[in-house]
Amino acid sequence: MRVLDGGELTEEEIKTGLRKSVLSGKTIPVVPGSAVTGVGVDELLAMIDTMFPTPFEYATVDGADLEISETGDALGVCFMGLNDQFTGQLSFVRVISGTFRGDVDVSNLTTGTKERFGSMFVMSGKNQTPVSEAQPGMLIAVAKLKDTHIGDTVSTNPSARKLPGVEPPKPVTFYAVSAQKSGDDDKIVTGLNKILECMPSVHLERNTETHELLLCGMGDQQLAIVNRRLKEQFKVEAVLSTPKVAYRETITGAGDGHYRHKKQTGGAGQFAEVFLRVSPNINGYEFSNEVVGGTIPKNFIPAVEKGVQEVLASGPLVGCTVENIRVAVYDGKYHPVDSNEMAFKIAGRMAFREAIGQAKPVLLEPVMKVDIMIPDTYLGDITGDLNHKRGRVLGMSAEEGLQIVQAEVPLAEMARYATELRSMTQGRGSFEMEFARYEQVPPNVANEVIAKHQAEVEKDKE
Repeated sequence: MRVLDGGELTEEEIKTGLRKSVLSGKTIPVVPGSAVTGVGVDELLAMIDTMFPTPFEYATVDGADLEISETGDALGVCFMGLNDQFTGQLSFVRVISGTFRGDVDVSNLTTGTKERFGSMFVMSGKNQTPVSEAQPGMLIAVAKLKDTHIGDTVSTNPSARKLPGVEPPKPVTFYAVSAQKSGDDDKIVTGLNKILECMPSVHLERNTETHELLLCGMGDQQLAIVNRRLKEQFKVEAVLSTPKVAYRETITGAGDGHYRHKKQTGGAGQFAEVFLRVSPNINGYEFSNEVVGGTIPKNFIPAVEKGVQEVLASGPLVGCTVENIRVAVYDGKYHPVDSNEMAFKIAGRMAFREAIGQAKPVLLEPVMKVDIMIPDTYLGDITGDLNHKRGRVLGMSAEEGLQIVQAEVPLAEMARYATELRSMTQGRGSFEMEFARYEQVPPNVANEVIAKHQAEVEKDKE
């Protein structure tokens, strides 16, 4: 009001007012600078010193005030990890309350295990300065903790209150990982697991359908850093490539199949004949025995189903799992001497292949539910791009000054979306996605996928 009335504020009053506003969460200071030239670093440190709360002024846990002092039980949170080539595993801990001292036992309140705080360091770049104690507000590195990870709470009191952990964001970028040199696969997995212990927003998983090892993270640059560390620290090179899409296959019509398996060698022969029919089934996979008159003995029916299930695991279009199908065996023949389980499994497999080929098989693709957070300026560009990606915009909403676009997009179109979105929004956009369902692939896209799969099969044969 003094300024509005034409008066002026002293520098001390401005600092006091800004500090109160920062403490209340109403103001977020911004300081321009450069980490390369060092410009702005002194101003940043001065601002932190004058405007930010001290470790004793402000601390809440789940909305409740936390009493902080230099005395009493020590309490801290592990916020970062690092693999040091000389010291080994380093766990970075922010001291919340109390005083940690070296060579004492502490409790991991998150896992319920005991740890030994041995050597403690204050880090300045790569330089490590040993310290004998750490008080509230200090960031320390502790060497060789066995079972303490990012987000864990540690304390000298096993009954202390656990603090909220670090909630890593969901990954939005995926790469298939393979070894550049044959035989390095185990080394790559071992190295990546050690690196990812220090990076909670990146994880490694095995896709059971495509059988690929996937490296999942927040963007291309982050995963490139992981790959570089793998090469520098573990002397092994990995190739990152676009992962395969886990398609599914199903049928849209009915089909009949018949196969007669007859094989005669010098000894006992093999004989089995199977008739079966297939039809769509929205409830999943279903197998039924409709044989009457004992044309196929009941003890051979499980062998027929085994043959069917072998084809279900590798469909006729692109070798993916077949789902939503009903299979009924209704007739066949057997020989009292030459028939056996192997013969009926082969006959069931071949008859099912013939039937599914007649039942108008189609390709299904995973569709993802996507929430895209962007400034208003880029709304038109984003919706237009989603239409280009065969996406459907379901709705829009506003939150904290950003537009949130809800859409459904095929996973095949989202491989590089993290990089594309940053490019379209000058780094101001972000998104989250999760699996929604499987949908039929449009014929023109399906033909391209099938042709590519057949070309890969022919190449493997060569």
